Amino acid sequence: MKAPNKMKMVCLGAAMQDIFIPNSGTKAVGNFIALPVKIGSKIDIPETVMTLGGGAANAAATFAKCGYNTLFWGSVGLDFGSEFVGETLIKENVDITYMNYNERLPTGLSIIFLDKRGERTILSHRGAGANFSDLDVKMLATEKPNWLYMAGLGGNFRKIREVFNACRKNEVKVFWNPSGAELAKAAEIKALLPLVDVLMVNREEAERVWGERDYLKIFKASSAPEILIITDGCNGSAARQFLPDGEQQFVRAHIYDAKMVDRTGAGDAFGSGFMAHFATYGDLLAALQFASANSASVVQHVGGRDWVLDLDAKIKELPMVVRRVKKGER
Repeated sequence: MKAPNKMKMVCLGAAMQDIFIPNSGTKAVGNFIALPVKIGSKIDIPETVMTLGGGAANAAATFAKCGYNTLFWGSVGLDFGSEFVGETLIKENVDITYMNYNERLPTGLSIIFLDKRGERTILSHRGAGANFSDLDVKMLATEKPNWLYMAGLGGNFRKIREVFNACRKNEVKVFWNPSGAELAKAAEIKALLPLVDVLMVNREEAERVWGERDYLKIFKASSAPEILIITDGCNGSAARQFLPDGEQQFVRAHIYDAKMVDRTGAGDAFGSGFMAHFATYGDLLAALQFASANSASVVQHVGGRDWVLDLDAKIKELPMVVRRVKKGER
């Protein structure tokens, strides 16, 4: 299904090559992995899968599938990797007009070891994908998108603030899924939240920012943004929304049962699934349901971007607990 009003979505962040090694033979040793290979030896591997990765590129796949006018905004190198990134995005109907080519750095690359449970261990070189200084925020005034979906910018708070201010100036709404480098600076994250419309973090990340693990305590401690989403793996998700009448809506959502093959893109599929639905219909509960379904579809496949859903997907009802709190009520 096409987004009814053909809205425009800009995806800002990384695009890189992902090379998966399924059934890699890695073994868990406590919280570490071990690969039983003799030093200096050469071994055959049964299978590899190469696909496009990176938070912004993954999100773009969902928006394009849902019919949005989708633009990728980020940096790649001048190499085979950038050709692969560009060709893949074009095939998915993603506009790469604002893909920046860096002559000094290579396109990002990740080697991803998968075990039988779908758990992954990633060796990543971000290369040009971590360089956002060359990106010109004037594109927001030129393109005037409805939304900016922003993945992490590697802790470049100067660029983040510049982008958010440009969004405010050009009336562009902002979804933000910050990276670990940004989350390490909780005070700077909080200072930027008034410029954000939707923030998504996982439970551990939320604890780093607000110093609380309890959902309600985190929600009550945050006066911005309008929507705060906290994902919690197999425990589902929680969300808080400030409503126009001054009330707050709290939601606790479960997840769909799905065979876990590769959870690498689960968070990107959830965030982009939420925004693809919410930006079109504005319904928090329905958007959380679509987000969970999109994530469940993706994790059942290695490099699951080809299995993102469209807005016509038949989705069974997801159990949720909803509470509305009046202004001033605790």
